[in-house]
Amino acid sequence: MDVQRVARKLALFAVFVGLPVSAFANGDMGLAYQMFDYRYWFAYVAFAVIFEAWFMGIRTGVPLYKAGLISLLANFVSATLPMCFCVVFLHSAFVGTQLNPNPLMNAVALLFGFGVLSALIEGAVWQVAAKRYFEFSSKKIFLRMLQAQMVVAAVGLIIFLIPERPYLGLQSMTYYKRKIHIEYCLKDFVASMDENHRLPTVKSAEDLLRRFPAPDEEWYAEDQWVCAYLPDYTRFSFGQNRKISFELNPTVSGFNYDKLFDDDTQEIWILRIRNPQSGNCAGFVLNPNTSFGGNHTTDPKRLGYEEPTKTQK
Repeated sequence: MDVQRVARKLALFAVFVGLPVSAFANGDMGLAYQMFDYRYWFAYVAFAVIFEAWFMGIRTGVPLYKAGLISLLANFVSATLPMCFCVVFLHSAFVGTQLNPNPLMNAVALLFGFGVLSALIEGAVWQVAAKRYFEFSSKKIFLRMLQAQMVVAAVGLIIFLIPERPYLGLQSMTYYKRKIHIEYCLKDFVASMDENHRLPTVKSAEDLLRRFPAPDEEWYAEDQWVCAYLPDYTRFSFGQNRKISFELNPTVSGFNYDKLFDDDTQEIWILRIRNPQSGNCAGFVLNPNTSFGGNHTTDPKRLGYEEPTKTQK
C-alpha cells in the first residue's frame, strides 16, 4: 500500500472533520442560528459533514477524501448563501408570537426548515461536483439529500437539547422585544395619572402591563402578561412560565407622582427583576425629566439592590 497516498487521504479526512465550523457561516454572530451555544453547534456541524459525506458520497462510490471535500464545500455554500438573505428572519419567532414564542417548536421549525433549504442548495453542489459517480436524476439527488438533511436535523435537535437551557439567543431577543413593549406600557401608566398627579393603583407588574397595553399592538393583547416575566426557557419549554417575575415597587402604585422625587431622590425604580441563575438584574426607573415613562437599566444600585450577588462580583 502506498504510504503517501494513505497519509494524504487521512490528512484530507482530518480537514473535513477538524474544520467543520467553516462549513457553516453565522460564526460572526455570537450564536449559531442566533440561538444556540457554539459548543454544541460544533458537534452538530461535524455530524452533518461526516454523515453527508457517507450518505451522499461514500455509499454511492465517491472516494473518501473527495466525499469529505464535497460535503465540506456543500455545507459551506448552504451556510453562507442563505444567511445573506435569511439572517434577519432569525431574529423573529417562527412559532408563537414575538412576545411569547414557543422555544421547542421554534427550534424544530428552524432546523427542519433550513434542512429543506439546505437540501436544495447542497443537492446542486453534489450534482455538479460528483456527477461522474451518480447514475440517478437530479430529482433523486434532491430526495436523497432531503433524507440526509432530515436525519441531520433530528440528530441536531437532540444535540442542541443537551443543555438545560439551550435557547440563549431566543431568550435575549424575546427580552429585548418585551423591554420595548414595557417602556410603552410605562409611558401610558404615567400618562394616566389623575388631575392630582396621583398614579394609578396596580397590584403587580402583570396587573400593570395588562391594564396599560402598548398602543397599536392589539395583536399582542393575549400576550400582555408575559412581559411581566423573565424569558427563561428550559429544553422542553412550549412558552412562558410564571417563575421569575418583575417586582413592582409598592411606593409607586397610587402615589403622587410629584412627591416621588426631591433633591435627594432624582429617580425611583418602578419594575425590577433578578435572574437567580446568573444573579444579573434589570429593570426600569422613573425620573421627573424623562418623557418616556421608564428608563431601562441593569445597574443594581439604580434598582435599589443593596449589594451585588456573588456572581456579579
